[in-house]
Amino acid sequence: DDFNVDTESERYLPDAPRTKRTLELSEEQLDDIVLALARVYAEGNRNAVSLGMPAWLAKSGVSYEQAVTIVERVAADDEELEDRLDAVRRTYQRWESGLSVSGYQALLRWLPSSVRDVIATHLDPFGGVTVTVGGARDKRPEVVIEPDERSSYVQAPESSYYGWFGAYRDLMAPCTSAADIYHLASSLVYAGATLGKKAHLYQAQRHHPNMMAVLVGETGRAKKDTAAKFAREFFDLQDTARGTLMSPKGYDVLFGLSTSEGLLQWMQKTGPNVVLHTSEFNTLINKARRDSSGDLLLTMTKMWDAPEQLDLPTRKGPLSVRDPFFSLLGTVTPHILQRDMKVEDIESGFANRVLWVFGEGKGYIASPPEPDSYEKKRLMAEFLNATEAAIDENHGIFKRDAHAEDLWADWAEHVFDRSYNNDDERFMAERLEGNATRIALLFAATDGTSRITDRHLCAAIDFVETCYENVRIESRMWGA
Repeated sequence: DDFNVDTESERYLPDAPRTKRTLELSEEQLDDIVLALARVYAEGNRNAVSLGMPAWLAKSGVSYEQAVTIVERVAADDEELEDRLDAVRRTYQRWESGLSVSGYQALLRWLPSSVRDVIATHLDPFGGVTVTVGGARDKRPEVVIEPDERSSYVQAPESSYYGWFGAYRDLMAPCTSAADIYHLASSLVYAGATLGKKAHLYQAQRHHPNMMAVLVGETGRAKKDTAAKFAREFFDLQDTARGTLMSPKGYDVLFGLSTSEGLLQWMQKTGPNVVLHTSEFNTLINKARRDSSGDLLLTMTKMWDAPEQLDLPTRKGPLSVRDPFFSLLGTVTPHILQRDMKVEDIESGFANRVLWVFGEGKGYIASPPEPDSYEKKRLMAEFLNATEAAIDENHGIFKRDAHAEDLWADWAEHVFDRSYNNDDERFMAERLEGNATRIALLFAATDGTSRITDRHLCAAIDFVETCYENVRIESRMWGA
């Protein structure tokens, strides 16, 4: 099927509990591991150690009891010792029931070689996680992992970078080590905000092109905030891209948010089209759960549907916004996402409306160049000309052609009938069709047409399926 992501992810989902392996560490080996970890168990590293080390121990066959002993000794003076031990318990429960465990790969990336080598000496001979050092130029450890673990996230196929969005990626990619998929997601969010409610496609309801996307990657390496900033600054150019012929952009950017009341008040002040651009997504969701927030997560969930009106009762009287149009572009690390997201966020419908975009940086760039200013302005003008022509073609109403309808019917049936391992996976798939609809609309609009073809739809499906394959596995540790 041309709409299926080429992935071997099913091999990470064993149907039965694992056959237990045993590696009995001597007291001397325990002491060596504890002393090595104690050297790096400092503020800022504790969470990574307490999540990553149990996974490494479990994969190497070390018993749960010995893993507890190691963590108890390393974290003896930690005020959050009980939380650290709970992480060990949850990790071993997952591992022994056949589920994947994560965290050790990130741990290996930053552990000093002297610490890593001491631990590897005691664990690797049993066949746990093998660490080898690369060639003379690359001293970073190469991590070789078991067949039931991923070495990297599922990569979006080249078909996902359709048309104008592929040209945008090509312009930005040489200027940062950010993952290409971040450029695609960030530009989709701001492109959708630019079109606003001027465009829609009917699929059980009106779907406008507003998107909620969160870029997930390691701090400092993935450059997710750089990609998000590039998109924000690029779409700011629309004010001047065509000189005096262009009116100011129709959305306002909001960089922080605490309450539903604050969001609606901002919309009343600046206009109903708002992009929330936040590099502290975890702070946002933690604030959103507070009783005083007016249930901000629920409000953002409702905003995804772009209702005709949103009303919020407050102590000072009701707040009301007509035609709200809300977009979200956030960034977060995988470990903080695991810590702060809850299963309830999946069940509430918030998490499955978000495009979770997992990526890895492409490597260090000593002197990254600036994006070409002339090419940026030319590409922005091309976007505006094409999307305005597409909206004018059929008064902003987008429709799929016959070939796209056939593809849609096949894929939608596949999403409905596919085998899910649990309810969480099924819940997370429920908005795949809605997000694919919106992205296909944007792909068509940047081609200057309101007619969505199978090319537009196939590219959109490739992208949302890539995001789903990654989050399907990563979300298993949410709340753990």
